[in-house]
Amino acid sequence: MLSPRYSDMSTHTDDDLVSTLQFSDSFFPLGSYSLSFGIETLSQLGLVKGTDDVSSILSVFLEQLSTLDCVALRGSFSAAGENDLRLLVAIDRKLASFKNVKEFSEASRRTGRALLRTVRALKKTGILSSFWNLVESGKAPGNYAVCLAIACSTLGIGEERAVILLLYTSAVSLLGASVRLGSLTHVQAQQILHSTKDELMNCARRSSAIAWRSMRAFSPMLDVMGMQHVYLQSRMFYC
Repeated sequence: MLSPRYSDMSTHTDDDLVSTLQFSDSFFPLGSYSLSFGIETLSQLGLVKGTDDVSSILSVFLEQLSTLDCVALRGSFSAAGENDLRLLVAIDRKLASFKNVKEFSEASRRTGRALLRTVRALKKTGILSSFWNLVESGKAPGNYAVCLAIACSTLGIGEERAVILLLYTSAVSLLGASVRLGSLTHVQAQQILHSTKDELMNCARRSSAIAWRSMRAFSPMLDVMGMQHVYLQSRMFYC
């Protein structure tokens, strides 16, 4: 029998935490291990030489997420809670219009589809199933941030935690790619992740002040690196 200290805990809170951990784990089948977000190109061009360079790139990456994907997630979370399918599609299309690099756009849609596909096997709701059908029929792009909002709403993960989840898992993906490329050791990657906590939280707060219609992005360096990635002679990552 569980001790009173554990039996008195909120089941909702427990489910929220476990679901968040499940989404953030590399065991969850998203395929994000195949993404470097442009850092592979930078590495092959000799522009990433250590922790300072990776930290700077990560800051640019998180800044872009805070004004674009996180904003789309917040708008989508509210729309999912209100079962507003039309608004979800509008936000999804708005987000897609900013993803001008083909590989980045396809990566966002692939991970979004993978997320919805898995969550549908865990718990089906009307809004999740309806949006999945629109994605499958090509009527909605199915970007990861929008799909994550629907998934979190479905499994009882709150909006703020969902935003942190998006930022954290994205940072881990970029740092993981840096380790695999030999730009960092595992310990150095953990040091960067630890030192980025305040910046990550600031990005989450910044996104809360932007309406979804005002989402924006400006990261020419990452965009150019993404465009050049397809021309690399050897590639470990999809983008």
